[in-house]
Amino acid sequence: MARRDADEVGKALGPALERPHRWEGHETYQVFFVRSFQGKPVLARELLARGPIPDLLEFATAHLLELRYHDDLLDRELHRLYDELEGGGNLVTHVLTRKYRKLQRKTARLLLELSEMIERLENAVKIVGDFYLARLYQSAVRRFRLAAWQETVLRKQKLLAEVNDLTGAAADTSRSELLEVAIILLILWEVVAALR
Repeated sequence: MARRDADEVGKALGPALERPHRWEGHETYQVFFVRSFQGKPVLARELLARGPIPDLLEFATAHLLELRYHDDLLDRELHRLYDELEGGGNLVTHVLTRKYRKLQRKTARLLLELSEMIERLENAVKIVGDFYLARLYQSAVRRFRLAAWQETVLRKQKLLAEVNDLTGAAADTSRSELLEVAIILLILWEVVAALR
């Protein structure tokens, strides 16, 4: 049902979405929100209207899913990047097709997206002003192990940045090698021309 609803929302927002995608991960949970009842029975909608606690728990779960999604995305990108780099090719192919530059741009875009996501998540937590709600949210954060997930994402983000730097170094090396070959060929041409 949730996937169907998400598809409907995605269709409605289609023109506004950049690089839409579907993630197959999911998190199933139920929230039981009970307060002591006094007097007449309380309807669920009245109870939910009084406190933001379920929304806070849903926000923590959304935070968890965002981190899990990006953790999975980083795994896929690192594997893809390794495969591309190990795919080989020759010096001329890398320089002429700008393979390394394309990899760097795509990786840089992903790193920027991750930085923005982490910044948004950290800033969103700051909106909790009520002490009780802040403690409740921190309890949910500990229970969902959000700090561990965020640390994993940050570690993989750093690894991806390092691989991106290595890719840039490899591109520079390829260009330098091509220039060296061109210089040697020019010198050889001049020597042959001088001997004629």
